[in-house]
Order: sequence, then structure tokens, then C-alpha cells
Amino acid sequence: MGLFGVENVGNILWIDAITFIIALLPIIFISIPSISKNDNEKEGDFLVEFKEGVNYITKTDGLLSLLVAFTTANFCGIPIFTLLPLIIISPLYLNENEGLLAIAMFIQALGSILGSIHISKTKIFKNNALGVFVGLFALYVANIVIGVGVIVNSLIAIFVGLFFTGYMIPVANISSQTIWQTSVPLELQGRAYGVRRFVAQVLGPFSMIFAGYFGEVIGVAEVILGTSIIGLALLNYLWFYTKLPNVERILNEQLNVND
Repeated sequence: MGLFGVENVGNILWIDAITFIIALLPIIFISIPSISKNDNEKEGDFLVEFKEGVNYITKTDGLLSLLVAFTTANFCGIPIFTLLPLIIISPLYLNENEGLLAIAMFIQALGSILGSIHISKTKIFKNNALGVFVGLFALYVANIVIGVGVIVNSLIAIFVGLFFTGYMIPVANISSQTIWQTSVPLELQGRAYGVRRFVAQVLGPFSMIFAGYFGEVIGVAEVILGTSIIGLALLNYLWFYTKLPNVERILNEQLNVND
């Protein structure tokens, strides 16, 4: 998206190739230990292990709600990024230039960087489930601000919404990651995390198609506002009517019992 209006795009794309090679260089200088395979250890069947992960998530109070919350957030959050070039550049909306699109993307990325630094340097929430709720709640509100900005043609509102969208994503994501990686039993983390990633990401392409199609049929602002309000309503339901607020305590109690 950052290459709109740029000539010689092929030359610019060499940046990706060069930075990829640079990223590979550390592999040359680090020592990767070899792991000897136990001959008595049988390889697990993928479908069986996937089913075990599904069973663990569905049978653990609050964990399924956590998964649903993030799956919904992925689906409802993607339209913003899918439709952003259209919002900024299209004559139907702001009718601005490619440079302003780059600034909009930079603002969102800056928010993401600052949010990541904040959540990693300071423990904002003692209850990580609360971090998930606050992060996703603020994310949906920021998306609503963007939707309103589209309606009133306010670039400032869109920029503010993009900044806080970027800022709150790591707040919610790191809080969720902490729950999955510290409270799920080690022997089940691979299976449970695999299911989590699959379910949370599988709707991504469908969300892009949804955003593009309905953005044309009913309008970009309507898609953004509609998905954000639905996501916000479901998040509140999960928080107030399921075990989501207590998921970390429930998982830790199970770990202590197993120990």
C-alpha cells in the first residue's frame, strides 16, 4: 500500500529482498543445537493433536471466550486496514494523495510501537484478562472514531483512531499471549496455541473479502462502524456473562492441582 503512485516499483521492492537477506545473516553466526530424537517416541497424528487442543480449549472455562474474543477482533479489525487506501485516496472519501496514506500508516505503526514498549516495560494490568478486555474495548472505540471520521471527512479523527488502534493491539495481544504461555500446561501449549492461531487467523481472508464487497455495497464507514459495534457488543457479553474475567485464575488453579 505504501507504493501508490511510485514509479519503478520493481526497484523499490529490492528493499524487501535486501532486508530479508540481512535478517538471515544472524543464522550464520549463531549455534543451533541439534536435538536427538527418542527412538521410542512416536510421532503424533496432526488431526489427533489438533483435536486434543480443541477439546482442551472448549472444556476450560474462560479459554474459549478468550479465543472467541480475539477471533472476533481479527475479523472486525481487518476492514480498517483493507479499506484504508480507499478512504485516504478515493475521490469518494478524503481524496488525498499517496503521501498522506503513508503518513496514516506511519501513525498507526507508531502507535503500535509505543503500545508495545509501554506494555513490555510496565505491567499495566495485574489481571491479564482485564488487559485483553481494555485493549480490545479501546480498539473498537478507536475504530468507531475512524468510522465517524470517514463520515465527516475528518483526517484528524482518522489519524487519532489509527494511532490508538495501533497502540491498543499490542496491549490486548501481549495480555492474551501471557495467559496462553504462562497458564496453559506445557504439554498442551503447542496443541492449544496451534488451534488458537488457526482459528484466530482463518477468518482473515474472509474479512478482507467482506470489507471490500460490503464497502462498495453499503459504504466504507458503515462497514467499519457495523463491525466495530458488533465486536464491542460481543466483547461486553463475553466479559460480563462468561468466565473470561477469571480465565487466568482458573488455569492457574488447574496447574496447581496437576502439580
